[in-house]
Amino acid sequence: MFPKDTPGFAMDDQFYVGSTLLPVTRKDVTETTVYLVEDQVYYDYFTNQPYHGSSKGKTFTIPVELSTIPIYIRGGTILPLRECPRRSAPLMAYDPFTLRVALDQSAYSYEQGDYVWRQLTAEKHGKKGLKLGSTAVGTSSGGAHEKELEERGVRVEKVVVLGVGVSREGTA
Repeated sequence: MFPKDTPGFAMDDQFYVGSTLLPVTRKDVTETTVYLVEDQVYYDYFTNQPYHGSSKGKTFTIPVELSTIPIYIRGGTILPLRECPRRSAPLMAYDPFTLRVALDQSAYSYEQGDYVWRQLTAEKHGKKGLKLGSTAVGTSSGGAHEKELEERGVRVEKVVVLGVGVSREGTA
């Protein structure tokens, strides 16, 4: 992911899954060190705690339990999840999605006049449901993807936004 980062290449216990997830794997420890090499925020997958890296590399010591693998979501990621536990993948085919939106440093680009314009809707669906929709406003797609998901009966059940109300500098 960062070919010019020599210290990162020496590590064999943390790695990227694509450009989104950073799991840290060490055997039989109660705490571990996490190395973040870019000036970017990462969020603990389980607690949503933000950790801010540095372009020169920054390490954090965190407590770990034997029952979990520390995983960090890189800022700027939208992670679609299906959170209903199932015994097989085919049973999940029509389960609703949860979107985990991990804000990055550019989440503050609006201060320089940058923005994305989308229409978000929430409609009552059945007796207890809520149907969320998102349509690009003023673009060529015109919400075609959203229409396809609606036709297939797939919906977004929940949107979790990480980093709201967190200072850019952070504490960790």
